[in-house]
Amino acid sequence: MSQLCIFNPDHDLALAHGANHYVSPASAMKFAADVALLPLWLFDDARVFTTAPSLPDAFRNTAARLSVPLQVVASWHEAAQCDRILPWGWNHNLARSLQKNGVATALMPTDQQLEKIRELSHRRLSRQAMQFLQERLSDTAERPLPATELTTIEEVEHFVAQHGEVVLKMPWSGSGRGLRLIKGTMTTHQRGWAAQSIRKYGCVMGELYYAVVQDFAIEFDLSQSSSFCGYSLFTTRHGVYQENLLLSDSMIEERLSAYVKLPLIHAVREALEEFLDLHVAPYYQGIVGVDMFVYQKDGEYYLHPAVELNLRLTMGWAAHQFYRRYVREGSVGRWRLRYLPDENALLEEDAALRARYPLRVEQGRVVAGYLSLTPVYVGTEYAVQCWLS
Repeated sequence: MSQLCIFNPDHDLALAHGANHYVSPASAMKFAADVALLPLWLFDDARVFTTAPSLPDAFRNTAARLSVPLQVVASWHEAAQCDRILPWGWNHNLARSLQKNGVATALMPTDQQLEKIRELSHRRLSRQAMQFLQERLSDTAERPLPATELTTIEEVEHFVAQHGEVVLKMPWSGSGRGLRLIKGTMTTHQRGWAAQSIRKYGCVMGELYYAVVQDFAIEFDLSQSSSFCGYSLFTTRHGVYQENLLLSDSMIEERLSAYVKLPLIHAVREALEEFLDLHVAPYYQGIVGVDMFVYQKDGEYYLHPAVELNLRLTMGWAAHQFYRRYVREGSVGRWRLRYLPDENALLEEDAALRARYPLRVEQGRVVAGYLSLTPVYVGTEYAVQCWLS
């Protein structure tokens, strides 16, 4: 079965607009174009649409060493012949764009299904998941406060006054966007931001601020029923995604066990599978990433088990897939999304890293070295880069 894979990083922005007409910002369109070939590493028989020029030799050579087929289509007529569509995430805007370019509607969710995906992508789903987990895991010593849905600016002000240091989040946003850290009192700008979110989306979500020690996620596949895919261990800066560590699941569990007991993580994983089977799987098929973190309070470590649920592919899931498919078990590395806006900066950096960290491949698997999973040209601003050791 031929699969057309689409990297649409503006998915969360499009979800916020719902069925309304939406125009992606130039930065998101550039991001999508530069990283369009990433899905080639993640799926069997993947095809990607790109209008980029011929692929650079360095990228072709890397793909050949790892036996990655470079199946690129350059016209929508050719793309429309594929049997299946696999986007980063489904939303109304993407479906309209595909229909406009001749892709059969039978390959897409219906309008009702798309609306249900949008509804489930609202941050209130994380609140429901937290309540479900706390009922199932009643013996947890520390119980993080579930997100609170705030529908008036007065409710926002009361929440801030009650809890002090908090994080306010738009109901649809991802990768650290659409959030504000409030320290005790709101500034005029923060108050205006919250009021605008309430006007546009009906609410803003309020959460307590926690001293995060380690961000991670558990990835699930809802293709049939909920099943565990793997872990994602990542870092953020001011809530914005930075990079993943490339590790096996057993190595990630070992690192997490330095903070919290593994039986708790396993119990959370099992309870989340039950929650997803009940509340998500009947309406959505695909990958779900559940973001969580370890935090410190009064010198002790605790688990926040449901910060955000992403009904789409994530960089963490992609890093896990890449490790599982192409990296030798036991190797350790980094996966990062790199952004350099200067015309030649990324091209020069890519060449320098390839020279400094030559790629070592044994029996079709990466052992050590550097590689870019997306082609780099003059003018490329975004790339997905990996180092292994």
